[in-house]
Amino acid sequence: MTSGPERSTPSAPQQQEYVLRRAPRLSAAVIVSALVGVVLALLGTAAVHAGPQPPADPYSGMPLSFASTFGYMVVAAVLACLVLGLLVWLLLDRRSRRTQRTVLLERTDDPAAADVALPRPEAVAPAARPAADPSDGRTPEQ
Repeated sequence: MTSGPERSTPSAPQQQEYVLRRAPRLSAAVIVSALVGVVLALLGTAAVHAGPQPPADPYSGMPLSFASTFGYMVVAAVLACLVLGLLVWLLLDRRSRRTQRTVLLERTDDPAAADVALPRPEAVAPAARPAADPSDGRTPEQ
């Protein structure tokens, strides 16, 4: 057995700047918008089929079923609600950039000297995050 040169582990930087902002989640905006579109499509289909005669196909004159009307309305309503929901998300995301702040994180081993105490897994987690995740405002400033 031979022993090689000792490898020193690189220490984490003692101070690191982070930009904090409360940004809306894109996934939440998409899911809520799609659900609102489905509900609006259901209400619209129920309103169209509430009359004495069901709607008819303009080409063949055959009455349309509830399911086929609902299918067409879901496509239209979900697309429209997604566009509106993404516009609202974009406006909220732009507004959140005005309230962003830069904080300086400093590693310490003395819990009494710390402003906020993090458990060990959470203290290591910021270093493991990708460098540029646009969905959250906790990206390190390069």
